[in-house]
Amino acid sequence: MQQDNKKSPLLLLLLLLLLGSLAGNYFLFTKNKATVENDTVKIDSLIEVRVNISNELSETALDLNKYKGLSQKMDSLLVEANGTISAKEARIKKLIATEKNLGVLNAALKKELEELKALKDGYLDTIDQLIRENDQLKYDNKALNNSLNIVMDENLDLFKKVKTAENLKAEYIKVGLFKRKSSGKFVETSLAKRTNKIEVCFSIMENKITPAGKKKVYLRVITPDGLPLGSRSGGSGSFKRQGMDEDILYAASQDIVYANVKSDICLPYEETDRVFASGTYIVEIYVDGVQAAASSFNLK
Repeated sequence: MQQDNKKSPLLLLLLLLLLGSLAGNYFLFTKNKATVENDTVKIDSLIEVRVNISNELSETALDLNKYKGLSQKMDSLLVEANGTISAKEARIKKLIATEKNLGVLNAALKKELEELKALKDGYLDTIDQLIRENDQLKYDNKALNNSLNIVMDENLDLFKKVKTAENLKAEYIKVGLFKRKSSGKFVETSLAKRTNKIEVCFSIMENKITPAGKKKVYLRVITPDGLPLGSRSGGSGSFKRQGMDEDILYAASQDIVYANVKSDICLPYEETDRVFASGTYIVEIYVDGVQAAASSFNLK
């Protein structure tokens, strides 16, 4: 009985020690659990911010570089932007590699992410301004080109009008028909089968704009069959009409010295071995390759 009383305090002490141990273990377990949960939250947050930074870097590169090639000024800006972003990316990588405190690292990366977003927005604002300036410049250049084209068209039109005004005109065309007599002399006739020679007389009119000097006058005569009269052995030849490359046959020609006053000219054409056919003939007068007048006559 006395022995049982001695064991009771010892059992009580052991029980207290066991309870204390359990309480300590529970405290440590609870503390460790809270620490693990806190670290898990920090790691999850850190992973999220790193993913966001990676996405933001990729999107920034795409958003900025799609404007490459629009202008030299734009390309210079993008070179600067890409360099700045590359430097920030290198700083972020160094921060991840060196900072061991998860809380400090997480906060620092979030700050870097916000700075990266602000940096992209700033460059996009500048790009937007450059694009608007470029569009305005294109509009101004287009307006200037339109104005220059109008002036050039007006000058060209004026030049054409001046050149047209310089062209000489022929008037008062009169066609004489002649028959060759046995004596060799020519007498007037009105019958086709008796006509051996035609003579076209006209006046080159006064023109104060045309430069004075030597001019070449050509006579073309088109038969009722649509063929030009001409005999190279008789003095005919060919010339080019102004603005055309094709050589055309003329019946007769004459050099004159034009003095900006009315000049009367007669150009004869003779057939030596045949008479003219009946029908309507077309007469064309040219001065230096430019048509000065046209008329017609009829042989019966």
